Amino acid sequence: MTSGSSRTADPSGGALVRARLRPPLATPRWLARPRLERSLSDWLVATAPLTGDVPGARVAVVAAPPGAGKTTLLAQWHAALGADGWHAGWLAIDAGNEPPATLLACVIDALGAARGPAAGAARMRRRDGFAPLPALLATLVDGLAATRRPIALFIDDADRLSDQAAVDLLDTLARLGPPGLLLVLAGRAEPALRLGAQALAGRLLRLPADALRLNLAEARALAALNGTGGSDAAAAAESAVADPIAALWRRTEGWVTGLVLGMLPHACLPQADVADNPALARYLADSVLARLPAPAVALLHDAAPFARFDAALCDALGPREDSRAILDELEHRHLFVKPLGDGWYRFHALFAEHLCTRLHRAEPGRERALRLRAAHWFAARGHWREAVAEALAIGDDALALPWAEAFSRRMVETGEVAVVADWLGGLPLRLRQHSLPLRLIQAWASAFSLDLRRARRALADLEADIAAGRLAADAATRGDCLAVGAIIDGLSDRSDAAIDGADAVLATSPEPGGWAERTAHIARTFGLCSAARFAEALACGRADAAECRAASDRPPPDATIAGRPSLSAAVASRPAPLYLDVFQHSMRGLSHITAGELDAARRVLSHALALAEAGAGPLSAAATLPAGYLAEVLHEQGEPAEAEALLRGREPAAFGVTALGSLARYCAVSARIAAGQGRLDAALAVLARGEQAAAERDWPRLLALCLAERIRLLCDAGRLDEARAAVTRACDALPATPPPRPSSRLETWLAWQEARATLDLHDGRPTDAATAFFGAAVQARAAGFHYRAARMQLLHAVALDAGGMPAEAMRALAALLPDIETQGLVASLADLCPRVELLAAARRLIEVPAVAGSPVRAAPGGGTALLSPRERAILAGLADGLTNKAIARVAGVTPETVKWHLKNIFVKLDVSNRQEAMRHALLLGLAAAPQPPRAGS
Repeated sequence: MTSGSSRTADPSGGALVRARLRPPLATPRWLARPRLERSLSDWLVATAPLTGDVPGARVAVVAAPPGAGKTTLLAQWHAALGADGWHAGWLAIDAGNEPPATLLACVIDALGAARGPAAGAARMRRRDGFAPLPALLATLVDGLAATRRPIALFIDDADRLSDQAAVDLLDTLARLGPPGLLLVLAGRAEPALRLGAQALAGRLLRLPADALRLNLAEARALAALNGTGGSDAAAAAESAVADPIAALWRRTEGWVTGLVLGMLPHACLPQADVADNPALARYLADSVLARLPAPAVALLHDAAPFARFDAALCDALGPREDSRAILDELEHRHLFVKPLGDGWYRFHALFAEHLCTRLHRAEPGRERALRLRAAHWFAARGHWREAVAEALAIGDDALALPWAEAFSRRMVETGEVAVVADWLGGLPLRLRQHSLPLRLIQAWASAFSLDLRRARRALADLEADIAAGRLAADAATRGDCLAVGAIIDGLSDRSDAAIDGADAVLATSPEPGGWAERTAHIARTFGLCSAARFAEALACGRADAAECRAASDRPPPDATIAGRPSLSAAVASRPAPLYLDVFQHSMRGLSHITAGELDAARRVLSHALALAEAGAGPLSAAATLPAGYLAEVLHEQGEPAEAEALLRGREPAAFGVTALGSLARYCAVSARIAAGQGRLDAALAVLARGEQAAAERDWPRLLALCLAERIRLLCDAGRLDEARAAVTRACDALPATPPPRPSSRLETWLAWQEARATLDLHDGRPTDAATAFFGAAVQARAAGFHYRAARMQLLHAVALDAGGMPAEAMRALAALLPDIETQGLVASLADLCPRVELLAAARRLIEVPAVAGSPVRAAPGGGTALLSPRERAILAGLADGLTNKAIARVAGVTPETVKWHLKNIFVKLDVSNRQEAMRHALLLGLAAAPQPPRAGS
């Protein structure tokens, strides 16, 4: 330890020194902080010293902004520990350059120079005024160690110590002090002590600045202590603020001094406007700004108008070159500069207001110049949102408009539809109404964010202004408007209108690979898929992808409207806008699912998901769209754990901005997984939320699909009264007759039929159920909805069996099994056909009897054909003697998925354990029989 001066004379002072050795006196207006007291007491209990512990004091550090209540908190802790029998000392640091000798003398006095644990050190100091500091410190440590009572030393404003020798002395006390010593250090920043050993040993408690912020309940308690709370009924009635304490708490962000000064009785109601609260303004000026160097204050004034700032922006505003160092120091000292991450900061709201007020008074015209400079700085770096905000703040619409259009196009490309819809809605009407690209994007984004009513209004208003000549438009604009209308029809589940609208767009010869053409292809693919025109739907997707690749090789088009690129031209100048690309792939995947081609759907949707996650993030709207469809495929193919992992965390995007088909799959798969885990209430809750979304968006197909799942789960649980009530409620909302031709309305009808027939099946009317399931299966098969048809045929067989016709049920199921195995409908088979005996009998019908005297082997197209490729691989691993975990590693799936497949393998092979399954694997030729050992081996 560096000793500085060796002289240990008494600290100068008298009354001033004694004041530094006493905590502030408690007043009736002090707010109790029980949650913070619990933080300290729980930590003290958890770190209580044990016999034989190595030296080293426990250290608690409280670093927070000015006025955060640090001193009051320490005084409350000091009183609490004293009441618990601790020997508690107090020291407030005054001069930052306090020499080590003076500091040590104050520490000795604080810990009890007369009869306390520091009495020995005090006697040495009195006998020898020139005692070396190391010897005096060693005597102090010995006295502390010899004391049986726990000892606490509270040092307020510890960060003001600037003399390195004094800091080293305090550091040595923390490092060599006995385990029974507690040092509590408070300040605007952490003191420069080396506390690594304490942290490693669990002897360091850091109380973050945010922990000192009052919550709303504490703010109300503080108001009650100060006699404030809006109790004056007349004043409250005149106020526009219904809850003035809550409003004050939000404005101050829980800052204690801001709350206290906002509650001063100079106003009728609590308020924290700096301009109207001179006490608050004076506190910030005197306690914060007056202690800072001039360059730091200048930076604060320059950054005051901005919602966020970083060092590079502050350098540009100056100009200056030391912003990074200044911001680091301000953050370190908790001076109302809050980090946002990635080098960005913001001010505490009251501090920003105070700085802006000072800026306006000192340099009235400087804020405009700062905002203009910042607007260009943001735009040059692609921060369009901030650039637009700053241009609008100074009333420069001409500057803001091209930046607003650039930001909107970027959101179109990445698929952040909800973001751009909300943002455009917040722009001034004067800016939007004269911009054709902004109004087109607003209608498009409203559609894709599923605010379909707003989208229709926006499109109708736009077309009216074009027709009236209030907006300049050309042929490309007509195609853009038609594209928005087509996608609105598609997302409204009007598949016939979506095809017609898309064809109208393509008739205008839109820019190849551009926004209008790609949007039209999405709407057309959806409509064709709903009409079971799968070959056309898939060809539409492939043509669109080829045109997009060709567009990426062309130079940017120069088509403009009013001096700026049209929406189609602007988007065509960039390769494959992400959201449109992912949406197109998702529609192709949906086509494969509807046609019963689950393996093909899995490949397409996995590719779409990878594109979206790489370009927009795992939980983005773009990624959630294919995830809903892919989850159905994974679950159906017997991989529920993978489906559950895929859906995890996607609920906000699924219910917020995901299209109907994907949301319906999200709800159904989530419910099936939850029900399979025994969480029926959770399954019903997600279906209820889906039904609510259906009602809000006028989506009868979503209602029917969720209802079919709900009825099946309720009936399986024996809750028939609830199932009957659910069907009754839905009668007015769902169709009474099927549509005349295949469309999205056919899936609505089929799901509605499934719900009613399932209730009939469990309500004692199996014959009616069998008739309804058979009719729905015929309709679905005729329309090309093969996946839905297979499920209906499976339910038809179950209904026949329940109606006392097992032979007919067995034949119906036997006729269906090859299709089920080809499509890989693992989950449907397990969920909808619970009677294993029926399934085993149906399998025997399609097996060829074995030759007498030969091993029982399934004929070609029999036993092995009934297993999916994944099941055959798992059965082969089983025959090789691998454990479930080993099979999972080889197959690249989870052990839970292996268990799921084994369950289905046992059912398909009509076996009951692993040994029987292994025997079948050998007989079916899936594994070689073990060879006897060779002689001599």
